[in-house]
Amino acid sequence: MPDVTLSLPFVKSFLANEVTSIRLTAFAAWYKLAEQEKDEIAAMALRDDATRIIKFSLQLVHKRGAFIPVTMIQARLLEKRHVDLLMQFTRHLKWDHLESITRLALACSVEERAALQLEAHLRDWCRLCRRGWYESTKPAQFAFLASHASTQALQRLLPDGQEIGAYLRQELIR
Repeated sequence: MPDVTLSLPFVKSFLANEVTSIRLTAFAAWYKLAEQEKDEIAAMALRDDATRIIKFSLQLVHKRGAFIPVTMIQARLLEKRHVDLLMQFTRHLKWDHLESITRLALACSVEERAALQLEAHLRDWCRLCRRGWYESTKPAQFAFLASHASTQALQRLLPDGQEIGAYLRQELIR
């Protein structure tokens, strides 16, 4: 077994390198040497500017059980406009997925919403919610999603004739 006390400082010294592949290798080596620090590794990798390293962070959360609050992940991915990563990460978390779509809809211009295909993401969410997920919202999440601003933002994403309120009333009441 490697001497972790000597190896970790050396590995961590590469986390600030300007080359993305070197930083990614350093994060992966850190994880190999100190798997018990996976929460710290994932959080630090999430703060990196490189998409590849952010993906590594999300893989630690999704596949290795690292913990980063979903709100922190949402904030970072929204800030960087990593919509595909955000949608992939929250896709199986019913309310976090809808919250992510809503936060993007509130933060984006009409043109940006179209470019990010938020309408398609919301249609997918509406289609999937019919299959019945039985997780409930957190109180703060419920308040956010039920707010007038949120429902209006989501309604603007749907074609005329469809109403988001019906989906939300049915799903939020569960």
